[in-house]
Amino acid sequence: MRYALIYFPRHFAFRLINGLLCLALFFTSDIQAQEIPYNATGTKDGYFYSFWKDSGDATMIIYENGRYELLWSNNTNNAVGGMGWNPGSMDYIVNYSGYFGISSTQNAYLSLYGWTTNPQVEYYITESYGSYNPADCTGKTELASYSSDGATYNLVRCPRSGPSLPIEPTLPDQFFAVRSPKKGYGLVEGKITVSNHFNALAEAGVELGTLNYMIMATETYNSAGQSDITVSLAPSETTENIGVRMRGEQGDELVSLSIGGTTVASWTLSTEMSDYWVSSDARGEVRVVFSNDSADRAVQVDFISIDGEIRQAEEQWQNTGAFSNYCGGGYYSEMLDCNGFIGFGLREQNSNSCLEQCQWYFSGRYPLCVNQSNYWGWENNSSCIGRNVCKNQYGFGGLVWSCPN
Repeated sequence: MRYALIYFPRHFAFRLINGLLCLALFFTSDIQAQEIPYNATGTKDGYFYSFWKDSGDATMIIYENGRYELLWSNNTNNAVGGMGWNPGSMDYIVNYSGYFGISSTQNAYLSLYGWTTNPQVEYYITESYGSYNPADCTGKTELASYSSDGATYNLVRCPRSGPSLPIEPTLPDQFFAVRSPKKGYGLVEGKITVSNHFNALAEAGVELGTLNYMIMATETYNSAGQSDITVSLAPSETTENIGVRMRGEQGDELVSLSIGGTTVASWTLSTEMSDYWVSSDARGEVRVVFSNDSADRAVQVDFISIDGEIRQAEEQWQNTGAFSNYCGGGYYSEMLDCNGFIGFGLREQNSNSCLEQCQWYFSGRYPLCVNQSNYWGWENNSSCIGRNVCKNQYGFGGLVWSCPN
């Protein structure tokens, strides 16, 4: 057998190698990107995807690591596509980022979307929208307004006479929680603490069933545009639940929760004793703040649950809103009769690095005695105060926590 040697000029060989490299990159890119036909669901890299359209030119392309594109033209009647998880979870904290390529004249919205079974509930947590605010649906029922992740959400029930989900054509109503202010157009990013929204649904009397899929979806109606969105989960250990059990005397009292000097949630109270929850990873001093005292308004705080620990309001020495002859003259009380706050100590006071001490009036902090609860004492070559003595002092002062910075 004879072999023929073929000679290529150097510049030709360079072009050949360069062309082969480009071809390899082309096929690599093609493998990473996958075009999805309409009415399709599946998984990629651990993420669930769903795409549906009824007609027109709309295309979904999925990539690695929770990224998808949705492209649509004006002849598309209705299309929705997104990536996420199946099943979803109310404990998820969803991060999203990317490009929402519409304008104020285009009818589309970007939402965390999903549904439950037994009973059937279809929900949207809408972060941005174009020409149409889905909370303005015909025949809507306004259910709640609440704070989450630095914004206000308006929760409404929208009746529907026709089918929505292609797999559940008899689903009766839709629930929209719409962000205010909405995210803009172009580059977007944000965070959605799912439990805040599901708690709002439950407090509004909406019974939720078993969670099905949960996707960060782009939905469009009779418009043209493009979205390119990446979705992921925030580490669950960064957020722990905080709940306040309280009520208002009139039902329009405004109360906020402050941690470390930052307001993490705000609520309008009802007259019924209720639980108000928020998820936050903020650290520092925890305060429940009453801010719109007028006429007969007042707030009764039963307790606060901080990462599973119950702290009773009447056991807190710092209350600037209780009334005793004058506003701010009360202490160790459940009541906020005036504008002011109840201080519940440091969030991280359960840390082994934190020490419980006594604030003795205005004279400073002293260690608590270990061997006695009453009277002053002398331990470890310094003065100490018995726990009961500290708790029973009048006016300013009481048990506090001291933690290193």
